[in-house]
Amino acid sequence: MSNIYHPDEVFHPKNAERETWLRLNAIIQNAIDGIITFNEEGILESMNPAAAKIFGCTPAEAIGNSIGLWLVRNQFSDYANIQEYLRQDLSNVVGRRHEVLGRRKGGEKFPFRFSLSEMVIENRKLFTGIIQDMTEQKMVEQKMWQERDRANQYLNVANTMMVALDKRGCVVLFNKKGEEILGYKEEEILGQSWFELFVPPKHKASVKHSFDVLIKGERPYAEYFESKLVTKTGREICIAWHNSLVYDAEGNITGTLSSGNDVTQQRENERKITNLNSMLELKVEETAGALEEAVNKLLQEVSDRKAAELELLQKKEDLKIALEQEKEVGEMKSRFVSMASHEFRTPLSTILSSAALLARYTTTEQQPRRDKHIQKIRGAVQNLNAILNDFLTLSKLEEGKVKVESANFAFNKFCKELIGEMRPLLQIGQKIKFNGLPREQHLTIDSRLLKNSLINLLSNAIKYSPPNSLIKLDGKIEKKILIIQVIDQGIGIPEKDQPHLFTRFFRAKNADNIKGHGLGLTIVQRYIDLLKGEIGFYSKEGEGTIFTIQIPFKDGK
Repeated sequence: MSNIYHPDEVFHPKNAERETWLRLNAIIQNAIDGIITFNEEGILESMNPAAAKIFGCTPAEAIGNSIGLWLVRNQFSDYANIQEYLRQDLSNVVGRRHEVLGRRKGGEKFPFRFSLSEMVIENRKLFTGIIQDMTEQKMVEQKMWQERDRANQYLNVANTMMVALDKRGCVVLFNKKGEEILGYKEEEILGQSWFELFVPPKHKASVKHSFDVLIKGERPYAEYFESKLVTKTGREICIAWHNSLVYDAEGNITGTLSSGNDVTQQRENERKITNLNSMLELKVEETAGALEEAVNKLLQEVSDRKAAELELLQKKEDLKIALEQEKEVGEMKSRFVSMASHEFRTPLSTILSSAALLARYTTTEQQPRRDKHIQKIRGAVQNLNAILNDFLTLSKLEEGKVKVESANFAFNKFCKELIGEMRPLLQIGQKIKFNGLPREQHLTIDSRLLKNSLINLLSNAIKYSPPNSLIKLDGKIEKKILIIQVIDQGIGIPEKDQPHLFTRFFRAKNADNIKGHGLGLTIVQRYIDLLKGEIGFYSKEGEGTIFTIQIPFKDGK
């Protein structure tokens, strides 16, 4: 047996400089990869710490033994022993990497990568081996293959063809459904050009160009499209594709992944249906003339019948409206007669009785009595004049003869002057309280129409409120809207009479014994309409009434 050298001796040539030897030895001892040396007999002469760790032993336990003890199967297995192998021409082995199955000290088998080099030191041929443990790499590869097999199982179960192409357009994935549709086995087309193998010749150039542009990211991809393919038997089929791009970790396009379904039969059926529809359309056109004539006659009959029905309905509606109008006119006449008999008879009776009494008072000392009856006659005449004025006003409003004449006025001052005019009409103990704007403001509104409306509402509040009661006149502004409220504590309006309150000649049931003719609120409503405003009220019988007027305005100067 040849001499056995310690590692320090092997890598310390006798004639080398000490510093060079120390540097080389330090590199070997601290190398990550395992490094061993053995002679032509296959006997280990050195082993660095990394190699010892890989084999699970100490250098002393390995040095002096055959390298074959640490190998399970290898490229030497065809030779009787390792000595015979090392005497052969090793030019095809030296300088290359080999995957070898090794054995650790405890008998555990493991894969490692083995690189062999040959050197001659002092006329002795030695071999150096670089060892890299591949245990973890093989485990990772095994998991990857397991994942790939699992993914392939999923893809093969899918009832759709799955195809993945790389950037060159070569097939890198092809599932069982694809094999069924195109007639090729996966191993036949993996690595082959998809366009050369499956795309019809007349479409090949344009489809390949579109793919190249897509891979370069120069245009967006179509998530769905249909294309023609040629199967292994040469039959041309139609495939409906759903597509997506595949990216690497840096976001670069590396290929495409597509799922496709064979829609050849479906498209053929659609073509047949289209042809059948065309045939049906021709047959329909052949009989269309007679059918159109019959339909037109039927439609004309239906149209005539509908016209007759509509005419009948219109006549019925007109009759209904006429009856309602006649009923309304009758009710208005009845209310007017009732009002007139009351409102005209009372002042006329006063005039007649006072005139008769005046004839009896002929002496000078009876002048006070004459003045009293003259005052009664004057009041009765004024009352009749007011009624006639209301009739005339309503007539002008209905004929459109009342025009809006807006003018600038101070609102608070306007209301205070109006209250002053109303004071003579107050009953015993009644008061009118005015809550105006926080500061005087000039408004542009037709003050005449507004004044007439407020006089009517305040007169009603005075007339329908008891003595010693408070009447309020409130004013405020919200978003260019003037809001005025007249609030009383009077007899209120019965709920069943409230819907008719603005009807001409209408008077609530609880107001029969109070003087009035039922036109005032109708006139007020027309005035407010002319001012483009709104009027509403809230009332509860026995508690009082609140009338609210809202009128848009412009700021005055």
